Amino acid sequence: MLLGDTVTTDQISPAGPFGEDLPAGQWLAERKVEPHEFDTYGSRRGTTRS
Repeated sequence: MLLGDTVTTDQISPAGPFGEDLPAGQWLAERKVEPHEFDTYGSRRGTTRS
């Protein structure tokens, strides 16, 4: 996909909530993050946690 300079990854990235069954949820669970702390992609975007 070719997009112009005015389109950022924020505009094409998911922002909604995710569950334990999705890859992002599994990644967080492996790092001992409780499901009630998963929140949303939008709130975690730009947050560095290991």
